[in-house]
Amino acid sequence: MDKRFLNTIVLSCAASVLLRGVAAAQPVPDTVKLFSGNNLGATSFFDGFGPQGPGFTFLDYSRFDNFTAINGSRGTESPNFDHPHIESLTNVIHLSYSSPLSVPGGLLGAEVLMPLVDLSGHADAPGQSFSGNGFDIGDLTFGAVYQAFPVIAQGRPVLSWRVALDVIAPTGGFKASDDANQTSGYWTINPYLAVTALPFPKWEISGRLQYFHNLATGRASNPPAIPGFKFENGRAGDAVELNFASSYAMLHNLSFGINGYALTQVQDDTTNGAAVNDSRATMLYLGPGLSAKIDKKDTINFNVYFPIVTNNVSSGTQLNLQYIHPF
Repeated sequence: MDKRFLNTIVLSCAASVLLRGVAAAQPVPDTVKLFSGNNLGATSFFDGFGPQGPGFTFLDYSRFDNFTAINGSRGTESPNFDHPHIESLTNVIHLSYSSPLSVPGGLLGAEVLMPLVDLSGHADAPGQSFSGNGFDIGDLTFGAVYQAFPVIAQGRPVLSWRVALDVIAPTGGFKASDDANQTSGYWTINPYLAVTALPFPKWEISGRLQYFHNLATGRASNPPAIPGFKFENGRAGDAVELNFASSYAMLHNLSFGINGYALTQVQDDTTNGAAVNDSRATMLYLGPGLSAKIDKKDTINFNVYFPIVTNNVSSGTQLNLQYIHPF
């Protein structure tokens, strides 16, 4: 039912600070990290379903992230920080359109997402500090969508899916002196496949498989000051990510379930064209959730995520609220 969400949390939003603490041991500093824009668990229950006819659908996403650790490549907390605390509050306005043009088996459409993001952070270690870029817009996402009509069996839908090709543009707020910014600073090409299966009338299983192809950029958030080093360009390595969720209708119009997401980088980050060792991010989050149908049109999804595996990223509890309304 939901489409594409731009989660404007920086996966390693204190990366530049962490790197300043270990830069002397790194032959090449890691200057450009994953991501300032991506969908991590924001779309969950009934994700494979979408509009069944031409028109617009409005979606609004609110997300709160409370990161209380900054982990290295082995998943352990960095010793360079004393009680780090990074908060991000995001609201995303998502508008999708389904065309009246006839295509086999489904609908062609488009989608646009614009986030508003507030970033803040601090640490207690003497001499260590990091800065969030306050409140600003995030990176714009836009793309083309094909929504398949549901497969019907025994008078009810049993399968629905969607494919899309999105582009994430680096339009968000950016200050080179800040450690956390609303923008990644680079363009990303993001194809995805969303699927929902209903093996039984009250039970649904959903998943979204995404690929993030990141382009190089000449912008970096507060690159480390190392004698003899001058930042020229960097590139975050490509990544594969999976959202997964399952719910069961315990009450009328109210389903309870579990949700999670997993991400892994399949390429090293690069700085000035050189690969950075031990720079790949890995994440696994799990938690409970629910889906509530307010009326025939309006739906609310709520998700809680707890960190299970977090390598080369900030780590902490995440809350996600999604509202869906077709016109």
